[in-house]
Amino acid sequence: MNLPSEHQREQAFIEVSGGSGKLFRIPWGEDVEQETNSLLQRLWEEKALPAKILCCNGPIGLATAHYLESRGRKDIDLAVIDFLPDMVKYPMIVYQQPMEEMAKKAYQRLIAQNNQGELWQPRNYPVHGEILQFNR
Repeated sequence: MNLPSEHQREQAFIEVSGGSGKLFRIPWGEDVEQETNSLLQRLWEEKALPAKILCCNGPIGLATAHYLESRGRKDIDLAVIDFLPDMVKYPMIVYQQPMEEMAKKAYQRLIAQNNQGELWQPRNYPVHGEILQFNR
């Protein structure tokens, strides 16, 4: 299932890459590590592993870090959206989402929607996370 926010995220990444990046999907609800390993192994065999990898969530990022380490590939830059504690063991850049702030903002906006009724208008309310860098 391709959710609207997932589609928007994909489009944003494609636009920012100038169309030069490739997009690979790991199916939801599957074994993330196995699916990630299968994809990376195929790219490895095709000699098509990219120089930089951006993962859309923590489990995929961690699986990618495991795979790259197992192949001794320290030359590939890895960036991940979402922090997981085991990530500190691997060289990568991580965007840590401000989960508490995001939850508070969601509740504030739901309360506003409830109070404003038909006058309520949807808007974006950005919150700012933190960039973490781990080196080994």
